[in-house]
Amino acid sequence: MGRCRTIFVGLVTGLLAFVFITAGAIKLTPKISVQAHKRMYRDFVQYAKLHPAVKFGYDIDPKKFMPQVGVVEVIAGTFLVVGPRSTRMICCLVLSSLMVGALYFVKAANKPREEWVVPAVVLFLTFIRFNLFLSPTVIVTEKEKKKNKKEKKAKKEQ
Repeated sequence: MGRCRTIFVGLVTGLLAFVFITAGAIKLTPKISVQAHKRMYRDFVQYAKLHPAVKFGYDIDPKKFMPQVGVVEVIAGTFLVVGPRSTRMICCLVLSSLMVGALYFVKAANKPREEWVVPAVVLFLTFIRFNLFLSPTVIVTEKEKKKNKKEKKAKKEQ
């Protein structure tokens, strides 16, 4: 049970880190994929106009907005893998917030439902990962394993 959980946690964490670091890097530089960078920039131009802060008179610059989101994604995605437990929990919350924002912008921009799938799935995975932080982990020492084996043998002999 513990080994399967460890493998599952590793897979979910690795997948999330890969997705966020890659998406963030594409937002930061066109060197990874020129086409994806241009498409994201077009989307961010539209999202900057739909940002809730615009209603309060703020002007959102897509040239700054996109790299800011990219930096947050790269940093949080990296610390999701290499940070201490509390930092990884905070990263899950930050990345979940980014995905809620992504879903908001997709909805506000009246994008087709197909464009909801990726942010929704990634949001679901970040919630799963966060819940795995909250669930207790059982660590069984070698002494406890030997003791359990002896108890099982004693029960069988009776």
